[in-house]
Amino acid sequence: MATAKRRINSTGRKRIARESVDIRLSPLKPAEPQAATASLKVDDLGFPSSASVILEAYQRSSSMRFECGTVGAPEAAKVMVLDELDRAMPVLFRLKVVEDTGTGKILGAADRIRPTGNENEEGKRSIFPIKETDLGPELWRVSFDDSGPWLLLNYRIPIFKHKILDNPMMRGLILPAALRIVLEHLVDDHEFEDGDDEDWRALWLRYLREAFGIDDDLEELKEGIEKQEWVDTAVRKFCEAHDFVELIRAAEGGA
Repeated sequence: MATAKRRINSTGRKRIARESVDIRLSPLKPAEPQAATASLKVDDLGFPSSASVILEAYQRSSSMRFECGTVGAPEAAKVMVLDELDRAMPVLFRLKVVEDTGTGKILGAADRIRPTGNENEEGKRSIFPIKETDLGPELWRVSFDDSGPWLLLNYRIPIFKHKILDNPMMRGLILPAALRIVLEHLVDDHEFEDGDDEDWRALWLRYLREAFGIDDDLEELKEGIEKQEWVDTAVRKFCEAHDFVELIRAAEGGA
């Protein structure tokens, strides 16, 4: 079984399921900040009805805080204008339930919440979501945040996402290169909190194990060549599984 170092959760606060909040981003418009709407369901989680509900939108060191009522009376369809965040970068959200006694004690939290819309056709969370955003002159980029990697596409290119998903040449050129970036990051940063099976590192290790039989213990890989060989092997197995060469040849009439 693929393994990685796990951290212990010592905060004592209750972990809230990410399904307790549904956040949807508004379509991105030129020269306007990103906006989002949140729907909350926190009244059946066992917290005091008077406890405050707070949403934080964040990107790395930048964040915005939004008051969302109380557990007993959460604000419906909370609208958030994210004008202090970089519209070109993915945004994550953090839900907090805070004691109302003035101590500021956090009773429960859900972290690394991605906006709705990054699931596959079966409703499961994607481990490598695609976001169309403003990348200026760049066509695509891999970005990391607390929730894991994102494949960013320039939103100014019409139906770019569909071209990648539908065209084997585009898939073969972009996806293995993007995967390599993710794996090089993972092999150097594979520590996650004990019991957090939704941590992106845990999800990626499970994917590699189940899809390609890659079950190496990353703690045992030495610096340099062993890590690079592990990455090369995973990328090769990914390409073999998707058979990009033959798909492209077939699309080109076997030339």
